[in-house]
Amino acid sequence: MCCLTLGVYPYNMNGSSFVGIQNECKEKFLMLEEYLNRMAQGTIPQEDVVFRRSVLTEPLTEEALLQSTVPLSEVTFTTSFGIEDFPQSSYVVFANEVPFNGCFSTSCTQEQIMCMLFPEACLGKHIFDPMEPLEAISVSGCVRVGTYSGYGYRLRYEGPYTETTTPAQLLFMDALCCEGKEQFAHQKMLREINKAYCAFSMVPAGNAIASGKWGCGVFNGDPYLKSLLQWVSASLVGKKLELALFDSPDIEPFVRRVQSKVQTVGDLSKCYILW
Repeated sequence: MCCLTLGVYPYNMNGSSFVGIQNECKEKFLMLEEYLNRMAQGTIPQEDVVFRRSVLTEPLTEEALLQSTVPLSEVTFTTSFGIEDFPQSSYVVFANEVPFNGCFSTSCTQEQIMCMLFPEACLGKHIFDPMEPLEAISVSGCVRVGTYSGYGYRLRYEGPYTETTTPAQLLFMDALCCEGKEQFAHQKMLREINKAYCAFSMVPAGNAIASGKWGCGVFNGDPYLKSLLQWVSASLVGKKLELALFDSPDIEPFVRRVQSKVQTVGDLSKCYILW
């Protein structure tokens, strides 16, 4: 990790160096520096960091979803804090198909920010190949070290994360890049449900799932649709879904209206997804 940061590898790491780059990436460097300082001081919990790649061998089918009697799980919302601030939850990372891509580059999207908040996750850059449609990645045992504000070129490091924390689990899952109505095609939605289901199946007992507008940035996902698709997957694994929505307060009343009319995964699939 230090070699990547300082750019001392004897070959090109595809821009994986903080040397001589833009200001917002210096903010990322400060988070990594905080981790290294804590390691030097011996204040990082000595936990095992476990990297796991999961493959869904029996994907969900359209027929199975339409016939499902699994009850819909609890879903909660916030617009006042981020995914990483939910207690006792596994955190969804809006990953690229090439996971951990850009951790040590100029990119400051949600995936890269999460990897700097939990720097031990960055080691996955050297472990994993691109994810297939029925694959997801879990990183458990990593510790949060920083706080931040902003996003992209507005990213700012706001200092150490000092609250008592237990090692976290990060769930890396990549969304489809779709334009407009294309994302409402049944096969596209089924792919997203299976992707989230694969990731959510790795959540341990006692944890909820903290997510948000997965795939709704440059990938053009519809946040209303993505909320419903993630809700289906969370329900199928029996987990509470917590959504951090920031500038999209209208999603909660929309989901609540849906919730008042359906009770099971099958109901939701028939009425709002696979109709």
